[in-house]
Amino acid sequence: MLAVSASAQGFTLTPITGQRYACTAGQVVTSAGTFPCQNVDLMSFLPLASLGGTTNSGTGTVASLATTWGWADPATGREYAIVGRSDGTAFVDVTDPLNPVYLGLLPRPATQTNTPANAVSVSLWKELKVLNNHVFVVSEATGHGMQTFDLARLRGVTTPQTFTETGRYTGFGRAHNVLVSEASNTAIGTGMSADGTTRQAGCGQGLEFVDVSNPASPVFAGCYNGPVVNGSRGYTHDAQCVAYHGPDTRYTGREICLMADEKVIHIVDVTQKSSVQLLGSITYPNVSYAHQGWLSEDQRYFFFDDETDETNGFTGGRTKTLIFDVQSLTTPVLAGSFTGRTGAIDHNQYVRGSRLFQANYTAGLAILDVSNPTALAEVGYFDTYPANDNARYDGIWNVYPYFPSGNVVVGGMDEGLFVLRPTGLAVATASAEVPARVALRLAGPNPSDGVTEVQMTTERPAQARVAVFDALGREVLVVHNGTLSAGIHRLPVLGQDLASGTYVVRAHLDGHPAGDISLVVVR
Repeated sequence: MLAVSASAQGFTLTPITGQRYACTAGQVVTSAGTFPCQNVDLMSFLPLASLGGTTNSGTGTVASLATTWGWADPATGREYAIVGRSDGTAFVDVTDPLNPVYLGLLPRPATQTNTPANAVSVSLWKELKVLNNHVFVVSEATGHGMQTFDLARLRGVTTPQTFTETGRYTGFGRAHNVLVSEASNTAIGTGMSADGTTRQAGCGQGLEFVDVSNPASPVFAGCYNGPVVNGSRGYTHDAQCVAYHGPDTRYTGREICLMADEKVIHIVDVTQKSSVQLLGSITYPNVSYAHQGWLSEDQRYFFFDDETDETNGFTGGRTKTLIFDVQSLTTPVLAGSFTGRTGAIDHNQYVRGSRLFQANYTAGLAILDVSNPTALAEVGYFDTYPANDNARYDGIWNVYPYFPSGNVVVGGMDEGLFVLRPTGLAVATASAEVPARVALRLAGPNPSDGVTEVQMTTERPAQARVAVFDALGREVLVVHNGTLSAGIHRLPVLGQDLASGTYVVRAHLDGHPAGDISLVVVR
């Protein structure tokens, strides 16, 4: 898909920077055009032409934007938008949201096949996610594989660069999406095609696990293909994988994935990559194309979109969001649905606190209140494609709502990068005043000789301190003191010098008590 004329979008594709444009009386008014809105301000806009990349031979247009994600540098606090283009991956410093700075492009791999020879946009599809300060990039273009890039290399960059990849995985060539799992240090490809140079026997188009403990040298770690249901082809279009802390206590601390497989949703336990267990499956009336969903923060509800139910006439001419109750991972049920304001096609969506941030193609960004999970309400929106809200594949594809600043980035496929700011929404974020939930257990020997392992499962990033105390309450050993990301963490207890006796391993998260475990040391 290549860039189209400015009139198609309803505004002029020129940079909008230097000031904040408030949403007033349902509109953001700029010199480039007017954008319908509610409770969302426009901080800035950079068109595709300001985001580097290649000019498509013979057309004079630049390659299309596919997706957006983000990274907050834990060392500097700076915030970066990561923009997937059909010709590479662009990096934009959005720390000053009014004046974003383009830093450079990681080009598509040289092994990517281009047909016809002069086309940049072999495949528009590109997806990327961030884990451990690295971004992992896949595409449906033949021969792309999975690129890895160390985001720390952006520190200190002030002029646009052409970057080189940090590493690449070639077990698959094409993939529709990539997920990341902090619980197991894996990147997970979905919807792969068998054009990789080291494709593993028996791996289809479901989930392919890649160990990225060393991002420069990713290693195959297993694969899983869901069963065919409702005529699906065992193809996983998208998924969410989590360290589970939800209501189904049978699986606390396990790594669980919810797989969108075209005609069905599968729930699987992927803790053991070589022996994935199917827990349950979800079907629903008028299934058209089961596309993507995201769990509520307590992991009881799963908010989901069917990408083609709008165009196939199953929604009464309005966007429809499905709500599943997954309090039992083995017997999930459809709990309800939400009918949107427009007829646009809903696409990727993500939960932050009590808000669901949803990319709605031509209708732009929608923000839904999910504090009552079975009675959603739209509380904000920003229309990035003011020309129309038709059910067609124009406008935005993805949204990234997780910056500490509260700013949100979205990418218009033929437009560029929008930096937005929700206002008056009381967007819930993790706070040090609200303790993070945590599961704590000894994963190593107990009794032990002092050398064992603590496993902590945290629901969100937090400042963690884990220490060992003796029978008199004195701290005798610090196991960990620093930030932990959300997920499962295995922390070594190196207490070789502890005398025989009974000790307490005590955890605090964000200054709040998070649990005690009794440890017996025997010499």
